[in-house]
Amino acid sequence: RTPSAREWSRPCHPASRCSGAMGKPPGPTHAVARDALEAYKQARLAFVNALNEMLRKDDPSLDAALLDGECLALLHRPLVQDIVPGIQTSALAAMRALASRVDRAGDVLATPETLKKIVSSLSHADPNVVVAGCGVARALASKREAHVRALFDAGALPPLREALDSLNPEILDAAAKCAVAVAQASPWAAERMLDSPPPPASSPETEEKENRRVFATPSDASELSTAAVHEKRVTSEKHKQSGGKKEAVRGKGHSLLECLCSVSSDAKTSLATRATIARFFEACAAHGE
Repeated sequence: RTPSAREWSRPCHPASRCSGAMGKPPGPTHAVARDALEAYKQARLAFVNALNEMLRKDDPSLDAALLDGECLALLHRPLVQDIVPGIQTSALAAMRALASRVDRAGDVLATPETLKKIVSSLSHADPNVVVAGCGVARALASKREAHVRALFDAGALPPLREALDSLNPEILDAAAKCAVAVAQASPWAAERMLDSPPPPASSPETEEKENRRVFATPSDASELSTAAVHEKRVTSEKHKQSGGKKEAVRGKGHSLLECLCSVSSDAKTSLATRATIARFFEACAAHGE
């Protein structure tokens, strides 16, 4: 039938943004979007996990094939700064494996664009990412002095110095191992490490970040049992009330030498970490520092 004059004069209201196309309910459309994003996340995770499985074989021909296929470009562009910490950690682990075994992999990674992303991982809120980032920096520093200079030029020294002040034992151990590789590279690098300024005084934001690193992080909180979470909370309260040697030294302008001596004398520090710190001192002493 022909519309009446009144019907022609009615304003035409477009469908609401929340109503979906042609006024359909939003549920199925949102589910499709969620499924697509989850599929992409799982694909990224599958890729980095499969890559690390291949690298565990320590096969030089396989390493060469991965490098020829521009594997590092895939890692450092989208994956090394992935929004999922587990993917970021696995991407950094693959970088470390290749850089420690193949010289040309280190040369590819020691570029300003890539180093900037590696350095950013050293101050990440997730401790696993920080540990993985220290591993990549250590692998690069172990190869050539030029790589150490490139790391310093990219701003790696301040976050590495801050990691050496961390109360998280995994971060401290990884940072100490990286510091050993830096100190062994050259007298110049050892001197830069020893003269590195302490981190600035703690702010409420940095204290909260450190507490998350030490006692729980968003990425691993769901994997902790109820008992483990409770234990971490109790430990956190004791930690705040105790005021031990670590707290007395860190964040108050003390030198790296004083900080590491304090860490080594702390009964809570593992023997492995103490041995790593001793190797750092030996590396510096070998240069006459």
